[in-house]
Amino acid sequence: MLMVMVFVVLCYLSIQQLGTSNQIRITDEGIENEHTLSLEIFKTDVDFLESELNNEEFYKTGKNIYLARHDSLIQQIQNLFKQPQDEETTKVLLNKYDSAFKEMIKKIRLRGSKDWGIEGSMRTSAHELEDRKLIPEVDLLMLRRHEKDYLLRAEKTNVDQFDALIHTLKSKYKAPQTVELLDSYSSSFHALVNISEVIGLETQGNLKGKLNGLTKQLISSIEDLDQKADYETFRSYKNGMIFLSIGVIGGTILCISLVILIASKLD
Repeated sequence: MLMVMVFVVLCYLSIQQLGTSNQIRITDEGIENEHTLSLEIFKTDVDFLESELNNEEFYKTGKNIYLARHDSLIQQIQNLFKQPQDEETTKVLLNKYDSAFKEMIKKIRLRGSKDWGIEGSMRTSAHELEDRKLIPEVDLLMLRRHEKDYLLRAEKTNVDQFDALIHTLKSKYKAPQTVELLDSYSSSFHALVNISEVIGLETQGNLKGKLNGLTKQLISSIEDLDQKADYETFRSYKNGMIFLSIGVIGGTILCISLVILIASKLD
């Protein structure tokens, strides 16, 4: 009876471990889906930054197919979270990434493009200076050159050159309307410089740098979960097979012992 009880216990433990192994395997599949979806999010966000920053519809409405896909993918990953304790770090990182990305998008839209936002206001002042011929064309072209050089390289030298030329022009052309437009142009340009530095697209700093860091942390967190699930799956499966093997061997020994015992009694 003792041997039978041991056999039953071992079989129960084996079934339990194999069941646990299967549950962890299912969880592991979910984590792998999280990893795949996170890579899709990063690609979607990069595609937006590379191809949609001159899309007037985005600046007009704040909506974009890439941004809609970003939200959809975020929701899909959140729906996969099933183990609050194990995945708490990943959840926090995902929420931080989403918040940082949306904050950066908000700043990008505020910065604007062409006829929108701060850049739009700056271009309006420049065009009015040009249309009203308040300063020589060569000076206006030089201002625009410093402006565009900054937009391309985000170097402080371009800002200093722009400011020096604005100061010279205001000293030389003192008509109130000219000074007013030069001040408006300069104010918009500096607002553009400030918000560009906060966004950090050109320098990979500030919001963009934060987003890059969160990207790496999120990938690392999901990979850690995946490795942990792989290890736990293997360990549970191995323990289950060990218990099953012991049970089978023990059952075989029990049967042989009983046969021998019955045969000896018959003799």
